[in-house]
Amino acid sequence: MKAASVSSTAAVPRATPREPVPRMLPARVGYHVRRLPRFPLVLVALGLLAAGLVAFNQYLEETETFHLREVLLIGGDRVTKEQIVRHLASEGYAPGEVSLLHISPRHVEKILSTMPELKTVAVERLWPGHLVVEISERQPAGIYVSDTGSYVYTEDGFLFARADGRDFSRLQDPFISGMREEPLKPGTVLPREAFERVRAYMQTFRAASPTLHSSLSELHWEDRDGLTLVFRGGERIRCGKLSPSEAGPMVEALLQRRETVPPFATASLLSPEHLVLIPPVKRSEEETAGQTQLASSGQ
Repeated sequence: MKAASVSSTAAVPRATPREPVPRMLPARVGYHVRRLPRFPLVLVALGLLAAGLVAFNQYLEETETFHLREVLLIGGDRVTKEQIVRHLASEGYAPGEVSLLHISPRHVEKILSTMPELKTVAVERLWPGHLVVEISERQPAGIYVSDTGSYVYTEDGFLFARADGRDFSRLQDPFISGMREEPLKPGTVLPREAFERVRAYMQTFRAASPTLHSSLSELHWEDRDGLTLVFRGGERIRCGKLSPSEAGPMVEALLQRRETVPPFATASLLSPEHLVLIPPVKRSEEETAGQTQLASSGQ
């Protein structure tokens, strides 16, 4: 009976710790398929888009829907539409040969601004095939004459176009000439110092003596000899480099002496105190007596 009283727990083997059983994930449809990276897909999409744009651009070039058909000009009196079209054609923008899609308005403005007649230029595209050009022109202040032709200039001495019949009729100031040995042409500026001196003479004569100003035909400037006044009657008075205020009264006095002295081809103002005729014309006593007899017999 004592043997039966032994605890039965000693005969039962101890259980070893159980290892963790991995949890089974629920099955998902397509879980076993490996995903493709996104970067190659983006490249493929961009390639297809680029190919579509190239094909669409080629279609636009082949069709004449957006070709430049006509240039519309707003403003302009001296510059004509034909001149604008020729200037653009020389730069590769001829109507019918270029698409409006390939025309940059700002670039066309730079091209047209090289025309010396134009002061401002504004360009816009008018779809599907027109180019609108709005211009303002430089205004003439006088006429410069040279061996190569007659040109109009602005208030600051910029030569911008050949003078035409309208310029000769509406510009009342005398011509100016000389200035430089080499010929000047549109797109160039008259020498500033000489131009300002000649304009000062012109303004002084206009304000002080309208009669003297209206009788002038040309103001010729040479760096060595200064200013020479040319009158409508052919007389020439060399003023040298006297100031306009000094030369004005002397020129008027010399012109008044034409009633008492022989006609002259050229006169010179050598100084504020002297009026000298060039070439000097001398009358002999016999000529003077002969003219006196003719005058008395005519009476």
